[in-house]
This record gives sequence, C-alpha cells and structure tokens, in this order.
Amino acid sequence: LILIAIAWRLVSDYVESQKPETEITFTTGFGKLPPLDFPEETDRPAILTLQTIQGGVPEASSVARVYKTKTGSTGLLTAKKAQQFARLQGFDPTPTTKTATQHIFHDSRYPARSLTYTLATENFDLIYDLDLDNSPLTNTTTLTDTNRALEEAVTLLQSTGRFVPILENGTQKATYYRYQNGELLLTNNRQDANLIRVDFFVQPIGGMEVKTPNPNESSVYVVFSGMINQQQRIVRFHYQLFPPELSSLQTYPIKAGNTAWEELVSGRGYVVNIGTDNEAQVFIRNATFAYYDPGKYQEYLQPIYVFTGDRGFEAYVPAIDPSWVE
Repeated sequence: LILIAIAWRLVSDYVESQKPETEITFTTGFGKLPPLDFPEETDRPAILTLQTIQGGVPEASSVARVYKTKTGSTGLLTAKKAQQFARLQGFDPTPTTKTATQHIFHDSRYPARSLTYTLATENFDLIYDLDLDNSPLTNTTTLTDTNRALEEAVTLLQSTGRFVPILENGTQKATYYRYQNGELLLTNNRQDANLIRVDFFVQPIGGMEVKTPNPNESSVYVVFSGMINQQQRIVRFHYQLFPPELSSLQTYPIKAGNTAWEELVSGRGYVVNIGTDNEAQVFIRNATFAYYDPGKYQEYLQPIYVFTGDRGFEAYVPAIDPSWVE
C-alpha cells in the first residue's frame, strides 16, 4: 500500500507538471491609460549601478491593479458648501472670485489670508501670504512641539469633516521649518524654526505604499506658526486628495523589472532624490512596487517601480506595460 501511494504521488506530480501554464488574463477595462505626470527632473547621477541582494530587479507581480480616482460634481449645493466652509475657517462667506470650478475667498481682517475652494472635489488651499505680512513669524516662543502639532492638525482636519478613512488609517509626520527671505528651509532644530508642518500620508492601497513627487511630503498638510490667534496661526492648510474607487479595480500587465531598470539607466523615469554628497555613481540596493500620487488630479491610480540606493537616492519608473499606455 505504501509503494502504491508513493507511485500514485509520483504519477500525479508528473501529470501536473505536463499541464500547460494557465494564461494570465487582464481585464483592462479602462482601455489605454494616460502616461504618469512626473515633475521636471533637476539632476541625476552619471552612473547608476544595480546591486540588489537578488542580483536583479525583483518581480513584484505580473498583474497591476489600477483604480479609477473619485471625482465629484458641481451645482448649487457645492457652492453653498464652499461658503459654509469659508465661514468656518474665518473668511467672509461671499467669494471675491467665482468660476465654474473654483471659488476664492478673502479675509477682510487679515488681507494676507486667502482660500481657494474647488467645487467638484471639495479640495481647498488656505494660504497666509507671509510676503504680504510676516507677523506670524514674530512669535516663535510658543511654537508647539511635534506631538502637540500632530494632535492639533488631526483635530483641525476632523473639524472639516475630511479626515476620511484613507487618511485616518495612514500616517502623520511633523517637521520644523524656517521661513526666511521668501524660502521655506527644513530644519531639525526647534530653536531655529518659526513654522511647523504636519503631513498626512494616505494608507497603503492593496498593501502597496502610495508615493508622492516628494516622498517626505504629502498633498494634505497643515503649516502652523507660533501665534495664538487661529487666523494667523494657520499659515497653510492644503487639501488635495483624489482617493481611489476601490470597487473600480481593473488589471493590466506590467513591464518586467529589468525593463524598468533599463529605462531608468537610459534617462527615463523620474529621479526623486539624487542623494547626499552628489556623487557621480550611485549603487541601487532595492526595487519595490508602489502607487504614484502626483498631488493633483489623475484619472487613474497607477503603479510604479521605486528604486532606492545609497545616501538617500530614490527614483520612480512607470510599471504599466507600454502597450497599454497612450
């Protein structure tokens, strides 16, 4: 009986090995996809050398999951929502500029404050123009610590009703900055800072991280000054979010990892961070799979290859097979 069982297993394994591989099918329901919109690249190393543990680019998958991003609609109710939101943020509720897509509000008490509200998406950008009035920078003794800034930013976002699950289940990060001569300079020293920024990063989609043009910054963030007065405390409140419709999933073929590497070496893709020391040669230690959020509207959430290397080097390459990109 034992010999029969062993023989049966051997025969079964042989028959299974002779079966043709199941062909992978793709839904491709969105048709051809638009190319990803990367920012203009500033610099890249002269020599990129692949030196991963695997000896090549790991193959993440042969199937890419693509999602349609959510958009809203305009109408009378959205205009009223814009006015209500402006009033809650301390602005005059009558917009100073109106278009079919956006309303712009100003604060008569603080002319440096403005709010641009996009009707369809309910995204917004609140700005205190420090070049017009730099008084929020004068009080740095009450600049909060990172933990309190995180709590304050979460409370502020909750008060707008926009702390949606994709943000709530993501991560937040607080960073000190110094605004000087029209420039926002990153600083690790609280004593040298006059502003603190809190970024809200979205949760992973399908287990994959969502990358932005600057991986240290998100498209939803708040910048606080050290002022007590709320109108001068919030220097920037930027909310630009286009969450994916998870029910709209379509699958597409992806390019091979080595093909993505060859594209990067030949000058394509996008170098996010050249790395410290600006050396001519950079060794690439790892390659992963992620989604790309350009920080502005894109019709579909698409995957990318992410190449990381020595001294903070990072680069993106589109992952969708070129035959499915317009």
